[in-house]
Amino acid sequence: LGDGATEEGVFSEALDFASLKDVPIIFVCENNFYSVYSNLEVRQAKGREITKIAESHGVKSYKGNGNDILEVYNITETTINYVKNDKKPALIEFETFRWLEHCGPNWDDNLGYRRKGELQKWMEACPIKNFEKKLIGNELDKNKIKKLKEKISKEINEAFDYAKKSPFPSIELLNLHIYKN
Repeated sequence: LGDGATEEGVFSEALDFASLKDVPIIFVCENNFYSVYSNLEVRQAKGREITKIAESHGVKSYKGNGNDILEVYNITETTINYVKNDKKPALIEFETFRWLEHCGPNWDDNLGYRRKGELQKWMEACPIKNFEKKLIGNELDKNKIKKLKEKISKEINEAFDYAKKSPFPSIELLNLHIYKN
């Protein structure tokens, strides 16, 4: 979910229900500091913290830099282990930034709702490029990275092809694996 969605009542309801019923679920919040075209500063109270809201509902919370691949990995691993071992819900908030428009593939920095230079700052913090630089400096050369990218792209394309060729689930599956009293 996005940071703006945490303003909705259903967010608190979902946290409360998960905590009450000890649902082993992980809520992931991608905090990009904007709700559609509004900075959160004009939408939310000063000092409002998403992790504190979750904790007030009894949901263990973690927060991290969504642009640091290793930090995302480590926090996610810790959270998964907590949920599996304790059979309780958890929330992760990752701070990051969306480069493109709210719901589409276009650039929208010309609309003036973001601070000047903010997009450029976040583009320089690109997690993929920065991780690639780290790998080249530590253990991989550019050729190995190119082969790895090709392998990953092939795997993604094969997964898409498989999904597109797969039949839709049957209607009988509609009511399976949902919460019922």
